[in-house]
Amino acid sequence: STEPGLPEDHSTEPGLPADHSTEPGLPADHSTEPGLPADHSTEPGLPADHSTEPGLPVDHSTEPGLPADHSTEPGLPEDHSTEPGLPEDHSTEPGLPADHSTEPGLPADHSTEPGLPADHSTEPGLPADHSTEPGLPADHSTEPGLPEDHSTEPGLPADHSTEPGLPADHSTEPGLPADHSTEPGLPADHSTEPGLPADHSTEPGLPADHSTEPGLPADHST
Repeated sequence: STEPGLPEDHSTEPGLPADHSTEPGLPADHSTEPGLPADHSTEPGLPADHSTEPGLPVDHSTEPGLPADHSTEPGLPEDHSTEPGLPEDHSTEPGLPADHSTEPGLPADHSTEPGLPADHSTEPGLPADHSTEPGLPADHSTEPGLPEDHSTEPGLPADHSTEPGLPADHSTEPGLPADHSTEPGLPADHSTEPGLPADHSTEPGLPADHSTEPGLPADHST
């Protein structure tokens, strides 16, 4: 209803169903809510997104203070994986914040951490990038001038795989996934390389990816 130049129920938008369920960049407006007319245009006293309609989940478009995955929404599954017609990570919902659903070919949203849901929405007290999660490699949460989960860095995916000038997560090393999970015998951040700090960023006189260390390949994989 707040789209400039559109009528309140968008009934004249060519090529869109009356409830805009396929409109890119708009949150799902209850297109699968049984028993409601497609555009709800005759429901008096309700805002266009029905966020105050008793008994219906809100679309969170105006709910301040809720995380992007709605993990605290009572009565809804944490990742909405049971919402009919939506894939588990909402990968077809354009314009949603970064559950990596649109990051093609990138691993590690920690989906393989045993006993944790793919978005870790139930890990109490942890920021979105798990920077304080014991036993996980540090994902640069202490890089000065960056927010803890880097969620406000325009145009960058959540794991900074394309962020130039950051210490070496080796994200641009050809043939390696962003977390180096296929480097034989090394954990994702090389934290067990004797005498080296976890991200090698403080090794005096060496560039962040150690490309000038004599006799060693750039990612130390051997």
